[in-house]
Amino acid sequence: MDGKSIYPFLWVLLTVMLLFWWMFRKKRRRSDAYQKQDAEKSNREWQQEIEADKERVTKEDIRALLIHLNLPGNVMELFDETCHDAVMQQHRLDKDYTYPYSILDLKKYQQDSYNIDRYKPVLAYAHATIFAYDTQLGGFITYDIESNVEADSECLTWDGVFCREILRWWEYEIPDDDILHIGAYFGLKHTQQVLESIVASTDGKGFSDAEERSRWQKDILTQINGVVK
Repeated sequence: MDGKSIYPFLWVLLTVMLLFWWMFRKKRRRSDAYQKQDAEKSNREWQQEIEADKERVTKEDIRALLIHLNLPGNVMELFDETCHDAVMQQHRLDKDYTYPYSILDLKKYQQDSYNIDRYKPVLAYAHATIFAYDTQLGGFITYDIESNVEADSECLTWDGVFCREILRWWEYEIPDDDILHIGAYFGLKHTQQVLESIVASTDGKGFSDAEERSRWQKDILTQINGVVK
C-alpha cells in the first residue's frame, strides 16, 4: 500500500471511530438522564410516603418544642437554615449545625430506633451528631446517627452539652474571640470558663488521649453544674 492509497483508509477509520464515539456519548447521556429521572422519581415517592406517615415526628413538631424550651433564637435560625452571622459563616458553622433531617426525614418506625418518643432531636452537627432533648429528665444528650441511643446516656444542661463543642472549635484553631462570639450565639454562659479550663488542662497543647479528654470533661461539667443526671 503506497503513501497515497493509505489516506482514504485512514479517513474511513477515523470517521468510524468518531461515529462510535458519538454514539457512545449519546447513549451515555441518555443513560445518565434515565438514572436522574429514576432518582428523582424515587425521591418523590419516598417523600410522599414520609408525608403520609402521620405518626412520625416532624420538623414542625421540633420547631414547636424549641419554642417551648425557650432556647436562644439563634438556634431557631440554624434549625431553619437562615443563619447570617458573619463569624458563624466564616467558620462554616452555619452549615455544620442544622436541623436533624437525618432523623426527621424518616418514617416513624425508623425514628423509633432512636427512641424518638423520649429523645427529641433538636439539632445536628455535620448531619451525624444529633443533639436531642430528653423529655423525661429535662436535659440534653448527643448521639451518633450510626449508633444506638443509650437509655442511660448522661443528661446535660444546654451549656453542658456544648462543652465538647467548645473543645471542638478550639481544636479546629478557631480564634478565642470568635469562640466567645459563637458561644454567645448559642446562648452559652460558660464559654470563657470552658476555654480557660482547656488551656489550663493542656498547657495550650491539646489533650493527648481520650482518657485525658474524658477526665477534663467530667471536671468541667462539675464546675459549671452541667449535669442533669
